[in-house]
Amino acid sequence: MVIIVSLKRKARVQIQAETIHAIFPLPRIGTPGQSFLARGLPRMLVPCPSQRSSHSMISQGGAIYRPTVYNPLRGYRAIQSSDVCLSALHAGVVGLRGGSVQFREAGASPINGTIANRVVSRSGDPAVAYAFVRENQPAHFAEHDLTEKVLVHNSYFQDSLHLSCVAERPDVNLNKSNIARLEYEEYKAKADVFQARYTSRGNQCTFPFDYERNSYWECVDDWCYTHYPDWEYCSSAKGPWRVHWVKPKSSNLHAFRCLGTSPAADILAVIQARGQTYTAASSTFRASRGDRLEVQLERDPQAAAEVFFRRFPDDWRYTSNNVATTSLPLTVDPVSPAHNGVYLLGNSGTRRWGKDTEKEIGSNGAYFHLVVRDCEAGRYGWNCESWCPDCENGGICHPRTGACICPPGYSGPTCQSACPQNKFGSDCQLECSKATLGFDLPREGSCHHLTICLPDPYGCSCAAGYTGPLCDEHCRKGSYGAGCTLSCENFCKNGDCDPTTGKCSYGCRVGVPCSDDGTVLDVPRLARPPGIAGVNSTTALVTFSSWDGDTDDGSPDFPVTGYRVLYRAAVQDAEWHVVDSPGSHSGDRSVQLKDLWPGFEYNVRVLVMTDSGLVDGSTNQRVQGADFITNCSDPSIAEVETTKVTNSSASLSWSLHVHVHPRCEVTYVLEFSKKSGGTQIRRETNATSFTVDGLDPDTEYELTIGLYSGIAREPKFLERWSFRTLMSPPLAPILKLEVTAIQVIKVKLDLPRQSSRVDIYDVRQASQV
Repeated sequence: MVIIVSLKRKARVQIQAETIHAIFPLPRIGTPGQSFLARGLPRMLVPCPSQRSSHSMISQGGAIYRPTVYNPLRGYRAIQSSDVCLSALHAGVVGLRGGSVQFREAGASPINGTIANRVVSRSGDPAVAYAFVRENQPAHFAEHDLTEKVLVHNSYFQDSLHLSCVAERPDVNLNKSNIARLEYEEYKAKADVFQARYTSRGNQCTFPFDYERNSYWECVDDWCYTHYPDWEYCSSAKGPWRVHWVKPKSSNLHAFRCLGTSPAADILAVIQARGQTYTAASSTFRASRGDRLEVQLERDPQAAAEVFFRRFPDDWRYTSNNVATTSLPLTVDPVSPAHNGVYLLGNSGTRRWGKDTEKEIGSNGAYFHLVVRDCEAGRYGWNCESWCPDCENGGICHPRTGACICPPGYSGPTCQSACPQNKFGSDCQLECSKATLGFDLPREGSCHHLTICLPDPYGCSCAAGYTGPLCDEHCRKGSYGAGCTLSCENFCKNGDCDPTTGKCSYGCRVGVPCSDDGTVLDVPRLARPPGIAGVNSTTALVTFSSWDGDTDDGSPDFPVTGYRVLYRAAVQDAEWHVVDSPGSHSGDRSVQLKDLWPGFEYNVRVLVMTDSGLVDGSTNQRVQGADFITNCSDPSIAEVETTKVTNSSASLSWSLHVHVHPRCEVTYVLEFSKKSGGTQIRRETNATSFTVDGLDPDTEYELTIGLYSGIAREPKFLERWSFRTLMSPPLAPILKLEVTAIQVIKVKLDLPRQSSRVDIYDVRQASQV
């Protein structure tokens, strides 16, 4: 796997948003001492320091180590190791704590600013590309690193930004250096560091509290203030550490990090504020590699639909005539880990680039964090070789460990358990309160107007039951979960459920396995998609393994009674067909699908049947499926119908014994000939109807239809059909009159040679006075 990053010292950089074909990047997580190899000649070794202590040096292009290499375009020159380190960091091949980078310079980049994940010089000289490839398997990090802390902020409520980094366990130490800017610069402003304390009654002390005109972040004379409200005696019990700071809205800060004990534990918060001209629907957008991602943005009615675009720390993107070219809505298809990053987009009243435009977008543009898992959906592992568990309630499967990162308000190995309202944390041990966060909340005891952030690949969201860019809106009817991203309309009666837990308020719909309190049961589900084998034009074999409580989803409390295979053609309004495989015996199973349509795509699901019912995909529990396309074949014509016949044309239509997809490219060959012999008329069409012109009137014709599909070389002619054209109106006869006697006139009528025959003449006498 190779990733190319081009960088030139002190160069301005750009990223083309619409370009989505990027070289597959390496894992983003690095550890000290890791070594990565880059391809090219010659090979060099650069020690990259911790980004936390050396960011200013790296961002300013300061030299750490300057090896001399040979570039065929530019001869011998010094390589800025800071360039290499920043390129490696941007490519994700070293972590924030640095490490060794082996590289070989790949020479001048042939493309400037058009490939995602490529940092390209715009200074005029050829950009230099460094190609990095993983040499050794990166060290694994502990899964508990992902749940060591959370970051909570209030989105500039009442024009003041309060942000707290909260440890989830007492063994995680925090101090003010854990708060950093986007580019890992330590935030040097005043911060309040305190440790949770508890009273002899088991209540949590509320810090800060005022006593004798001073604010305290610790117990005073073994006493503290609690939220009940009351003064209570402090016990010796101490809880997790917290770091809190506050800034006014005029500071215009929109991205901060809470640094963890390992890079995997770092948390990035992108912050929005009320009154922005452009607003992202969420501060974090998530996707897996290969997904189609649409970034949902809102703008004021008078704001431009074309926006200037920036991914930090890269430079702005605009055309040479200083106008915006990226149009809303913003869609990336397919998305790749190369698109990870913090973005800012917007426009100004002038709609042209300039310092005032940059300043206005910085204050009123939309900020958001794009997180792309480095595996396809449902897969994890260093080579994406394993299947993810069913992370319920909006949980995200970590692309390396497979652990479920649970949204705020849920816990458990698969995020299956809902926390009490306004509680969050890996064990629901934290609450939305001043005692937990260290600042006055918009609503004490409520997660209203609070954004809660976790390590990637989750990012930030509202707590369960809240939604909106600022998390100040309640879930509408029929939705629930963190950010209200889950729907209960398909499995709850009246589409009504609890906005936090998702329990159906009036019970579940018929057919949904449900408890008396409205909770969907955790019945068994297969964790892996079914296999598809033996596909031809009309049949396919579905293979799967019996449910295993150790590797599959769901609870063993519901005995398996059999399996149900659902399949349907991937066309609008297609209905599911059902094939049951009864019995609970273990081992591999297979089901034969029959009477399929050639060339069509089919969707397949395998459901596990129990005495309590089965999950069919209508709930938010995962049901694995697979898709396949049947082979094309030579179809046969079932019936030919003559829809309209005139004296010189015939319109015909025909049907096939089975449906055939247009991808099979069936071509029909029509041959028309007179039954009495003569010239043959040959026509070709891809439609199942045709009109032939230029026929003779009152003539018997024979039609032979041949057809061939994309897999056939010659048409296969079928049986003959016959029809007769209508007669044409006769031409005016040649009239001859002969007086043969007094008052007797002999009338003779001769038809022109080209006229059709006449069976009856109507001759009438008219007298003239």
